[in-house]
Amino acid sequence: MSDITYEYDCIFEKLVEELQPYDFVVNCRGNLVNLRHIEKIKGFIIYMDNGKELQIAQRRSNDFREEVNKFLQRNS
Repeated sequence: MSDITYEYDCIFEKLVEELQPYDFVVNCRGNLVNLRHIEKIKGFIIYMDNGKELQIAQRRSNDFREEVNKFLQRNS
């Protein structure tokens, strides 16, 4: 799978708000993760279905995990 980069000229908070209905959540400063593509989370590492590993900011860890739990409850 090739790396894809999307560029969007706006304020990051606005982008977060626009993508929230599509299951995107902030994992660390300036980064969004699509919850539909997470395979597992261990500690502060997110393992994605494309093999990538992403960090969860310790400061955002509780909020991120709460969003993951909400997503799992909606989709189970």
